[in-house]
Amino acid sequence: MNKLAYGFLLVFCLGYITNDFIGESKLSTIAPAQASIDQKHHDELVRDYDFRIAVTNIVMQNCYLEHTQIKCNPH
Repeated sequence: MNKLAYGFLLVFCLGYITNDFIGESKLSTIAPAQASIDQKHHDELVRDYDFRIAVTNIVMQNCYLEHTQIKCNPH
């Protein structure tokens, strides 16, 4: 193997080991979101008809579709 292949192998192994370490120690670089509306969490809000209608209306009034992303106008 040449030096470039060894370099890729080393980077892959270090990434793999780091991922295992972070997963087992429950470390995270991103904190989990802790948001609720009216004491409801994600699953309850997804099933809440009034909430879905309100979000749909806000998005339809203030946002547009660009390729596969929803873009919203700043206020």
